[in-house]
Amino acid sequence: QRVLLARALCEAQKVLLLDEPAAGLDRMATEELYHIIFDLNRHHGITIIMITHDVDRALRDATHILHLHKDETFFGDRDRYLECATCRQLTEEERREASGGCGHA
Repeated sequence: QRVLLARALCEAQKVLLLDEPAAGLDRMATEELYHIIFDLNRHHGITIIMITHDVDRALRDATHILHLHKDETFFGDRDRYLECATCRQLTEEERREASGGCGHA
């Protein structure tokens, strides 16, 4: 993933489109990769459009969220997402699904 990212940057991109960039990486490599990605955004002005199933990562690092879940869709800034009751429910549902839980008590 780092090699592909470096190759894309050699072409002086203004936008990076990343699909699950940390797939297959261990925790340490994932953190290192995301540090590089968000450094490119914050310090070099590169727009990052990233597809991820890691809801917590998106809520921590993204400025805007496009959340697609079954027949529900949200697009807006992170603060609006966090204020949206339906979005909070979707986030909890996704966390349960990611952890293998069925969501029933």
